[in-house]
Amino acid sequence: MITRSHAQTRNSRNSAEALSEFQKGCLKSTFMSHIRHEANFMRDNLSSDVQLPPKYPSERAPAVYSLALLLRLLSRSAHVREAVADAAAIGFFTAAALALCWLADLNTDSLSHQMVLLSREMASDASANIHFLPSFLMLGLLGYVVSRWREFLVNCHTVQARIHDIGVSIGMAMKDGKQEEARRNLFRLYRYLNVVHGMTYASVVPQLPRSAEGYVRLGLLLPTEVQVLKSMENKQRDALIGWVGATIEGMVQGGQLSASVDYNLSYMINGLRGICARHHDLFVRNMPNLWLATARVLIDACILLNATVIALNTHSGYSHLTSPLSVAEQQVLLAVSIAWAIVTMTIVTACYWIPWSMINELAQPFGADSYDDYNLDALLGSTERTIFANLRVTFDRPAILQAQDE
Repeated sequence: MITRSHAQTRNSRNSAEALSEFQKGCLKSTFMSHIRHEANFMRDNLSSDVQLPPKYPSERAPAVYSLALLLRLLSRSAHVREAVADAAAIGFFTAAALALCWLADLNTDSLSHQMVLLSREMASDASANIHFLPSFLMLGLLGYVVSRWREFLVNCHTVQARIHDIGVSIGMAMKDGKQEEARRNLFRLYRYLNVVHGMTYASVVPQLPRSAEGYVRLGLLLPTEVQVLKSMENKQRDALIGWVGATIEGMVQGGQLSASVDYNLSYMINGLRGICARHHDLFVRNMPNLWLATARVLIDACILLNATVIALNTHSGYSHLTSPLSVAEQQVLLAVSIAWAIVTMTIVTACYWIPWSMINELAQPFGADSYDDYNLDALLGSTERTIFANLRVTFDRPAILQAQDE
């Protein structure tokens, strides 16, 4: 048991450190931290002067199972904190309403007492009849949002895969990796593919350039290329994908690439264009507003009915006592009732509004304001390193063959 406890403590500590490192990694951009130079790209892999693109951070926070860490994750969410604060406000509002009902119910022979009894019975019946429907709708919404959140992640990985496919297909199809003009064309592809990747996420990663001019200082675009792209307005990424295809076709026609590339060229280029466009399409394919509005209205109505039932649970419930309570005892009972009204209604409301806050949190998987957001800089950095290696794979082919012969 002691060994298991120590292991759990160590795992929790490691998970906490990983979460902290992930959060730090979201605050900086590896992709924006360095300049790409053609001279560096064209060096042989065995050259001592060649510099790889920098290492990249984690793309996602690790899964955690410790209760303390899970509570920490919840407390770091602005949406959850807001939901808890609003739930506490409903709890205090309910307690204030309970105090007013208490005053109205002091005289058990009065009309107000009968009205309290009737209202409590009707509110309890209404709450019992509809409480399942808001829960059902909210669970459906949560399931939809979680699926959509996962779909964004799968799409991001597929964008990576399409770029990697182009990199490895072109790299292995090079006829002569020593040819200088061919290496220049490979660097052009390297630049274009990185810009395509960056432009895909420009709207959700604040560190990335908002215009084509921003890629000039990174060594990824030339000023003359920017002038052409500016005329394309909001279709600059699509134009760049076309440039990728045209560059590859030119290399095939120029004898720099094997003709076998032509068989898969359309598939690779069209696949990249489609999956990049799908990233933006997923923002449009959101939940219907009417479904969202219906769920929220019913949830708030259920909370209001619960608050009404709790507020109407006054001291009349203790009328079966054989001897009347003294004033001091009634005051103590009122104080206890108010305290329980605050606690109970806060918990009931939080049980609805915290899951609702998760809908707001997971509906936007980007932004680095949550542990469950994606760090797209990791995907950009990983892809850049991959295509840097793939496109240059034949630069040292003679040395590799010689080493195999020996």
